Amino acid sequence: MNKPVKIGPVVDGHYIDEITAMLRDQLRQVIRVREPRVLAVIDDPDEAAHIPPELMEHALQVIGIWLQLLNIAEENAAMRTRRRLEVQSGADHVTGSFSHAIAAIAAAGSIPRRCRKRSTPSMCNRQSPPIQPKPSA
Repeated sequence: MNKPVKIGPVVDGHYIDEITAMLRDQLRQVIRVREPRVLAVIDDPDEAAHIPPELMEHALQVIGIWLQLLNIAEENAAMRTRRRLEVQSGADHVTGSFSHAIAAIAAAGSIPRRCRKRSTPSMCNRQSPPIQPKPSA
């Protein structure tokens, strides 16, 4: 009964299934060492209903840890997808990134304030000169 749990929107289904299965196996190893009587929480949720009251605290800890691990797996898969999009399409296509915001502003035709004061638009595209270190005394 070691089926991977699908979580949230499937960003990269195969990858997230692998990560989830790996995390489940690692958590199961910890549970086997620490409190094997609560393995049912992970392995068989129907049997988890019959966990004795004295193990309830441990069972709830397992559930909390499992949910945190699933959240980490989901965040990891989403970050991996954003990185892949950035490599394939450029930073401007990663929704929520600074590059995407600047690209949206540029596409809307907004001109930065410092460029409105300049007489030549090419000055807006220049990078600032590098900061020179102070001479030592």
